[in-house]
Amino acid sequence: MLLKTGACRFVLSLLLITALLTGCAIRPGPGPAPAPEPGPPGPADPPKPAYNLSGGFARPAYDTLPVEIRNWVDNSRQIMLGQSRLFGNYLYILVTYGEKPTGGHHVNITNVVETPEALVVKVDLLDPPPGQPVTQAFTYPYDLVVTAPTDREIRFDTTVEWPRVPTLLGIDHLEPIVAGRGGIRVFAPAPDSTVPDQFVFRGIANTFEGNVNYRVETRDGKPLLEHFTTGAQGDWGHFQEIVELPAEAPEALVLRVFTYSPKDGSVEGDFEIPITLRR
Repeated sequence: MLLKTGACRFVLSLLLITALLTGCAIRPGPGPAPAPEPGPPGPADPPKPAYNLSGGFARPAYDTLPVEIRNWVDNSRQIMLGQSRLFGNYLYILVTYGEKPTGGHHVNITNVVETPEALVVKVDLLDPPPGQPVTQAFTYPYDLVVTAPTDREIRFDTTVEWPRVPTLLGIDHLEPIVAGRGGIRVFAPAPDSTVPDQFVFRGIANTFEGNVNYRVETRDGKPLLEHFTTGAQGDWGHFQEIVELPAEAPEALVLRVFTYSPKDGSVEGDFEIPITLRR
């Protein structure tokens, strides 16, 4: 009986020592924080266009163009004009034929030739032959090619004597057109915009002697002032004027833009831009 009691005491002592040693053991600290969950990928940079210019120039599809160049094409298609624009590492050359009442009209840039004096752009302007069936809808033909940059003058050479391709004078490239008719196209002010008592009237013109006449009127047709400025004849020339409204001008106004006929002095090609004077 004593042996059994001593054995029990021995076993209890071992258990107590084991418990104490276990309690004094160094416990492992917390492990490294788990890696954060990956978030959604950020927006990728738009790919930069790369064109094969081994033939001197390339003709990219519209939907592959940079947004800035697509906007430039869209801004230009309503008038006949030859332009060039340096963008990125390339020179973009654009020829627009203007608004046509039917299909069957085409623009084709056939070659780009660098000479000691200029970069010559060869252009075919094609109209439907008489009697050929065509689409009865307004069309806006154009062609655009890409070539290497140059410091030479850009010249547009058509395969026919007329019509020639007008160029842009006074600004690098066409801006968004907000109003216009015939040989006058306006960049500012926009229709239904609010203007101060001195506002900028600017755009491009291709008219007889480059004349651009403008008149500020009340909405019921009472003239408040009339002046003129000039763009170009044969090409599209930039114009810009500061229009100073008289003190008695009401808030609701009309900017009327037109030219006078060189034959009989009658008003030609007039259009209105409604504006509101900011008080």
